[in-house]
Amino acid sequence: MFHAPIALLSLLLFSTAAAKGRESAQFVKLTRADPCVRLLSADGPSGCATPAGGAIAPLVAVESREALARVLNATEPVSVALSAELFEASVMHSLRQRLGGLLRGVAVLHSEGMPRGWASPEPASEGGGPGPGGTVLNPSGSGLSRDSFDFGVVLLSAGESAALLGAVRAGGSPLLELKYPMFATGDSLSCLAEGSCLPLGGQSVWGALPPRTAAQSPPAKDKPAVMLTASLDAAAFFHEHAAGAEAAVSGTVALLAAVASVARLAGSAEQLEALPRTPAFALFTGEAYGQIGSRRFFGDVETFRCDNRSREEGAAPQSAAPHPLGPPPSCASPYKPDLRPEAASAERCARRRASEGPASRCPSLGTLADYDAERRGGGRYGSRFDTLEGIDASLVCEASAVAAAAWWRLAGGEGSPAPNCSLVEERRELLGCFLTDPRCATATQLEVEPPTSRYTSAFLPLRGELAASGTAKFAAAFLRAALAPLCPAEPRRSLFPGASGTAEEGSPLCEPTVLTHDAVSPSLEYDAEAGIFRLVDEAAVANGTDALWTESNWPRDTHATLWLYRPSPSEPPLLFAFAATSMATTLAVVALSCSRINRKGWLRVSD
Repeated sequence: MFHAPIALLSLLLFSTAAAKGRESAQFVKLTRADPCVRLLSADGPSGCATPAGGAIAPLVAVESREALARVLNATEPVSVALSAELFEASVMHSLRQRLGGLLRGVAVLHSEGMPRGWASPEPASEGGGPGPGGTVLNPSGSGLSRDSFDFGVVLLSAGESAALLGAVRAGGSPLLELKYPMFATGDSLSCLAEGSCLPLGGQSVWGALPPRTAAQSPPAKDKPAVMLTASLDAAAFFHEHAAGAEAAVSGTVALLAAVASVARLAGSAEQLEALPRTPAFALFTGEAYGQIGSRRFFGDVETFRCDNRSREEGAAPQSAAPHPLGPPPSCASPYKPDLRPEAASAERCARRRASEGPASRCPSLGTLADYDAERRGGGRYGSRFDTLEGIDASLVCEASAVAAAAWWRLAGGEGSPAPNCSLVEERRELLGCFLTDPRCATATQLEVEPPTSRYTSAFLPLRGELAASGTAKFAAAFLRAALAPLCPAEPRRSLFPGASGTAEEGSPLCEPTVLTHDAVSPSLEYDAEAGIFRLVDEAAVANGTDALWTESNWPRDTHATLWLYRPSPSEPPLLFAFAATSMATTLAVVALSCSRINRKGWLRVSD
């Protein structure tokens, strides 16, 4: 007696399955496609964006100069699957200029290695001027990553590249659809005002060798510091393909190994209190975009004033961006100020040295740079090809040894620290944690996720490590573990807010001095009540001192799709006829079922 309902259900299920099967045969979702996104500076936009509704057009494979010449003469809308060898500034400029609005998108095909003669997509002199020896940094840089494109550009995986090329070669007239609209237009000032973008940045990681205790937060008051620094992240044309092996990871790993070697040096803990200078360190975020992290850090140190909104005696100030070095004595807190604010600005320090001579109490900075003589003209910097394969691990370990020895000696320490090159060179464990190994043993031991990309992200106005990238969290966890031996063996209680427990009688609390600090343009301050960023230094933006980099907001519904064939003119009427027939059939089955139900008395109606 259930034949009619079962038939109806079967028809509906069959129709749904058939529709889904037909639909899935029509397209391939390119879920691993990595988009170029829109960045904005005070001078205007760069990067890529599609129209709000996306763009779709017939797909053409361009794997040679001959194919490029043909597509440049196109008279109808077109999308391009571009070989890695041809993805360069001159080709992208030609496509944009010759095709104009006819070009609806570019999919860059996968490449196992860097093409010969590849030029860095970052501009020449990136980083603010001449490099070591008076030469220009990144002299062959094309500046492609600072250009602006009003169409979508995505990087495909190996499998997706094969799918696109297979569809084109099969002769089925495939189409490429890209939907990556960017909400922000204009420049960074206008998009911040309308809330359509966020400033670039994140969290920097900094600290000092002496541990934090209830009575001291190093560096000690009025004691100069010698600070070892490196970059923590990198630039990239594509959002999540900033491998940053040489441009960030090599310096980061060298710094981590240097700090660990000094902490492990026999007798270093006993020397810390008597050192004439405090050995401090920092890994700065956003350095590829106008030194965001370092300028923010030293600007905060120079201009810091006590926040008078202390809640109670002994409470930390209520501030959306706590000062990295703790409040000065006039603020009720067990932590004392560290660096002398008036000595923290490099510009002011230079003036003081000119008037007072070498005895001026300025912090010394040693930076692990991203370049060496052999690679200044190479194309790895700022590109997806800056991978582990391009790094000489022995040079990283050598740099770490030199940095550790110089840093410790400048601080006034005795002894010769030696980095653990088994982590850096022999097993390349630390390099692998940052660059290749999703099951990194060190990350597992530290109970943190291994970092996946060094791309400079957008700054989120959250506290501390809640807003930190995976790279920053990993570095902070490693440094805390490396500095733990400098604390007394017992007790080990937390100094941080919300911690429970107290120190034993006569034994001060102790924690490694490793903190995070907001890495956001020093020209901006976040207004927590209004939920917006306010410009506080118009002069720095106006005179070009601060480029004020931001990233456009973009919707969740973004995608790249390969449609396997182009619909024929007759397909829409046929689809309409098919839909009408299916509807009529369904209604007939429903009517027949109802008739049978009434005749057999399955439906009873009573008064």
